[in-house]
Formats: sequence, C-alpha cells, structure tokens
Amino acid sequence: MEPGISSLLGAAERGDASAADVLFAALYSELHRLARRELARHGAPMSLSATTLLHKAYLDMAGQSGPTFPDRARFMSYAARVMRGLIIDYVGSRRARKRGGEQLKRVLELCDAVDAEFVAGVAIYCRTYSFMKDMPALLCAWLSARDARLHEAVFARVIDNTRMLRTYVQILRSGVVGRKSLGSAPKRLVREWLASRNKDALFSSQCRPESVAFGHL
Repeated sequence: MEPGISSLLGAAERGDASAADVLFAALYSELHRLARRELARHGAPMSLSATTLLHKAYLDMAGQSGPTFPDRARFMSYAARVMRGLIIDYVGSRRARKRGGEQLKRVLELCDAVDAEFVAGVAIYCRTYSFMKDMPALLCAWLSARDARLHEAVFARVIDNTRMLRTYVQILRSGVVGRKSLGSAPKRLVREWLASRNKDALFSSQCRPESVAFGHL
C-alpha cells in the first residue's frame, strides 16, 4: 500500500477530518468504480447513481466511530459493505413509497365509486375513533373538489389539530384529489381555523408527538 494512503488511513482513524477528506479524494476513482459494481451487483434502480451512492457512503463512514482500517483492502471492503447497506435501504424505501402510492390510488378510486355522503361519513368516523391516521384529511380534501357543503361540514369535524390541518393542505397542494391549488373555499376554512385558535393552543398542538405521514394510510 502506498505510504501516503497508509498515513491518511491512520490519521483518519484518529479523527483527523482533513485527512479523511484527502483520503476520500485520493481514492475517489477507485471508490466510484466500487459504487458502480455494487449498484450493478444488487440491481439498484437507475435513480440511484454511483456518484450519489459514493457521497452517501462517505457521509455515513465519516459519521462512524470504531471501525479501523489497517490497510487499503480492508478500507475498501468496509466501503463496499456500507454501500450495500445504503442500496438495500434505498430499494426498501422506494418500494414502500410505491406501495403507499398504490394504496392512495385505490382509496381515491373507491371514493369515486360511492356517494359523497358516504365518504363524508367515513371521514368523520375515522377521525372520531382515530382510525387510519391521515385518512380523514385525505377524504376531506377529496370532498373539497366534489361537494362544497359536505366538505365544509367534514372540515369542521375532522381538521381538529395542526397536524391534520397541515396534512389537509399538503394533500390539496399535491393535486392528487383533482385540485391544482387550495381554492377560495379551502383557503377561507384554513384562515378561519387559524383565526379561531390562540397562539398557545397552536403551539401545544404543534408540539404533540404525532408524525405527519402523508401517503401513510
């Protein structure tokens, strides 16, 4: 192994950030080839490039403490393991997003197949009994493009905290329910909702340990 690489490995292990940067630059071409091989070996989608994988791996490795690299071969072997883990995580999250998109599409198809009154009832029921997390916000957003009267009635029943309000607005802005913008009626309802809450109530609602999971139905 080249003396320069050996000393850089040692300095990087001791926590020398500048040495780690120089080491990365010195081995960049080799690491880039390694990233391409790992992507090809694991059949990763084209949306994950070798350059992106390499940079993610570098950030991941730079944040780790503990592993030692007595020589170049072991360093490259460790880099390959990090890359494989990142590929697996990327593919898994991509599949999860796809499943979420398929579920969303199916829910909207079912909404189109039934009466708006039924959709309104489901939205209120789900929110009353805390079923299906963001489903009430989705159904309320769907009603905004179908039935103004029901939409306003359901909004008053299901949009009861800042998380639900934020999710409702995100869904409308995404265009998935057929609207290209919030529109005058939703904007009015959002403004009235905000005006009716004092700052302490808004802050308390915002700080609750509830996650926003748009697409998680």
